[in-house]
Formats: sequence, C-alpha cells, structure tokens
Amino acid sequence: MYAPLLGSEVPEAVRSWVLEKSVSRFDYLARHLDGREFLLDRFSVADAYLATALTWSIATPIDLKKWPSLVAYLQRLQARPSVAAALHAERKLYGEELTRHGRPLPAFMRPREATAS
Repeated sequence: MYAPLLGSEVPEAVRSWVLEKSVSRFDYLARHLDGREFLLDRFSVADAYLATALTWSIATPIDLKKWPSLVAYLQRLQARPSVAAALHAERKLYGEELTRHGRPLPAFMRPREATAS
C-alpha cells in the first residue's frame, strides 16, 4: 500500500485508488488492535515491522489520527528501545538514500529551526 504513495512517478489515479483502498485496511487493523497491546498475544517481530510500516504514513497523505487505536499502538511500540533504535536507523538510511539520488529531504525529516526563548 505504501509503495505507490511513496513513488515519485506513480500516476495520481493510482495514488487515489490506493488511498481509497487503504481506509478499509486501516479500519480492519484498528479494530483488531482495539483493546490489545500487540498484534498477537505478546510482542513479536510482527509488531516491530508494523510499527515501521505505520511510521511510513508520515511521508504520505495517510493520517493515522483517524484511527486512535493505531496511534496509541504506534506510540507504545515507538517507546520500546529496540523499536526506537530500528526506526532511528531506518530514518537515517532513508535520508542517505534520498540524498544519494539527489532528492530533497521531506519536511518531516528536516531539522527544526531553533526557536528563540
């Protein structure tokens, strides 16, 4: 689902179709996670991968706020040291890959300017 939303040469009609289809997928996932801590009965590699995939939403028009159980799940997973380390490493590699291809960093990856106190 994310690949067509992240690709720079994907036709707009394809992006629209993917966004439309994604709603039912996120609805299903949100229902499954509602009242649950993890995908299965305990933390597993599936949770770490899902946290990674859900994080990709920040680079797409997908707004996870529509699904509070997904936001809560992602926050829980991002608080785990192992998941936080993996997400940090992935973000760094993604930035390096964009730079290597001469593509600008998306807004969510640019350093925030210091604000005067």
